[in-house]
Amino acid sequence: MHVALSPHRITFSLSASLCALMLSACPGDGGVEANATASITSIAPAEVYPGVQIEVAFEVAAGEGTEASELTWSIQFGDGASAEGDDVSETLATHTYTDSGTYTIKLEAFSGSDVVATDTTSLEVLAPVDLVVASPRAQPANANTGEPVLSLIHI
Repeated sequence: MHVALSPHRITFSLSASLCALMLSACPGDGGVEANATASITSIAPAEVYPGVQIEVAFEVAAGEGTEASELTWSIQFGDGASAEGDDVSETLATHTYTDSGTYTIKLEAFSGSDVVATDTTSLEVLAPVDLVVASPRAQPANANTGEPVLSLIHI
């Protein structure tokens, strides 16, 4: 940018193109902007507990002017673990959480090192419930007071 000052006039001249300011490719500059879509389509099972493997189903699709072979993907599970691949026909990633809590799962599609699409969702990993027999009322041969009878995942 050039600024000229005179006693009666201030002039500005800007030599950057609108395309460069928008950080996108422009016709004739030799660059092609890659585009794609990325979406997390489902997480199974519906109720997740520590130690239970989940499956995250997703889709990464090339957009206009982009070939699928140009794209890679990465999923961050929100607990420091991630999965990645260079084949967008892969549509499933698995993970097992060790702790209960709320996690943000993030899917990103890349063209080279550029992120071209992203999707996020939240997942709550529930804490398991342990049931303990305080005082048995019957006389089962295999139950003693204070010992866990069974560990329920969901009531």
